[in-house]
Amino acid sequence: MGKITYDQGVYIIEMVLKKSICIKIGKLGTYELNPGYYYYIGTAQRNLKARIARHLQKEKRLRWHIDYLLQYAEVLQIYTWPGERDGVYVRTTAYEISCCIYSHFRVWRQ
Repeated sequence: MGKITYDQGVYIIEMVLKKSICIKIGKLGTYELNPGYYYYIGTAQRNLKARIARHLQKEKRLRWHIDYLLQYAEVLQIYTWPGERDGVYVRTTAYEISCCIYSHFRVWRQ
């Protein structure tokens, strides 16, 4: 991840899921996730470093969709960019589980 010198921005957490799992994601329900590379795209209006550190904690209350997947997936890399939420939009063309206007969850099959 490197040293982050800005307080707000966009981040992408790149993960790999090595085996199929059946996972309950909060109120969204139960999903079967296949092996592949998963990407969580999020923003932080402030405390970007703290937001990312929270995602990486093993012991935490499950709050965001990513928290559920991180119980099983291995984090490979975290990418960050400075910027405000309204000024940055990351678009990809893969399967989307979470449909939130500024935060996206994507998967590329192996």
